[in-house]
Parts: sequence; C-alpha cells; structure tokens
Amino acid sequence: MNKTFWINFLLSLLIIAMFLLQFTPELEPFKYWICFVVVVMSTIVIIVNTFNLATKFSKANKEILKANKRIAELEMQVTEKDNSEITQ
Repeated sequence: MNKTFWINFLLSLLIIAMFLLQFTPELEPFKYWICFVVVVMSTIVIIVNTFNLATKFSKANKEILKANKRIAELEMQVTEKDNSEITQ
C-alpha cells in the first residue's frame, strides 16, 4: 500500500473522530488535538499534492519541448530535401 493510501486512511479516521466528538463525551479532552491534527494533515496533503502536480507539469513540459524540437528538425529535413529537388 502506498503513501497516499495511508494519508487518506488517517485523514478518514480523524474525520470520523471529529464526527464522534458530537456524540461521545469521552473524546471531549482530545477535541482540540483532533481538530489540530486534521488541519495539519490536510495542509500536508495539499502541499504534497501541489508539489506532485508541479513536478508532473514540469516533466510534461520537458517532453513537449523535446517533441517540438524533434518536429522542427524533421521539418527542416523535409524542406532541405524539397529545396534540393527543386534545384536539380
């Protein structure tokens, strides 16, 4: 199981604990800690997902630039071939 699964699992448990706070007085002393951990975990998930998305966009941009460069090279070869045929 990967890291994302465990993060989502922990967040789900914390959200269930927040829900149970309404009905279980035994959890009352931990109310603020549960809310704090939920906020911190949510922030971490947002930061990690933003970083992963930026990394994917960067890789995709590099691939697009590489493909554009290759297309330009192929177009140049075709135009050179056409020009040499015209001059003959």
